[in-house]
Amino acid sequence: MGARRGQDYINKLRGEPRNINHRTEKAEDVTAHPAFRLAAKHILAL
Repeated sequence: MGARRGQDYINKLRGEPRNINHRTEKAEDVTAHPAFRLAAKHILAL
């Protein structure tokens, strides 16, 4: 597989169910969760 754009990576994160917890809270969408959205925004810029 070749290199992906940031948007492709974000779409993949949104499109597949994840089992990610931050402290005691489940992060349904890591691209929108307050603990992870800044990192997702930086990836989107790639």
